[in-house]
Amino acid sequence: MRLKINYILTGFLFLIMTVFVAPVHATAVSYTMTVQKTGTGEGTVKSSPAGINCGSVCSRLFVSTKTVTLAAKPVTGSQFSGWIGSCSGLGVCKVTMSQSRSVTATFTSTPKLTIQKSGQGLVKSTA
Repeated sequence: MRLKINYILTGFLFLIMTVFVAPVHATAVSYTMTVQKTGTGEGTVKSSPAGINCGSVCSRLFVSTKTVTLAAKPVTGSQFSGWIGSCSGLGVCKVTMSQSRSVTATFTSTPKLTIQKSGQGLVKSTA
């Protein structure tokens, strides 16, 4: 009888320990998003979620599976010409951080045209 009670108590304690032991959680994996700027123009690149404000900070760790959105904003006298790398095109750049990513934003300067009129006449421009 004593052996049977010990067996039941041992089994009960094992069950209690199994249920109440806290599970081990894995640490979230992070990957680096790196932004570079190139071209003859100037501008900034900002991220959402916040962290990249390229002008000053052009690299940041983001939690894996997080979607990072990058937006390029040219300064006056420049235009945004597109993305190279993990993004392409002219719109915002959306990347899921399943690995480290690298993106280059190209800015080009917009030419400034100065016209001086001398004498009589008409100056016309078409785009």
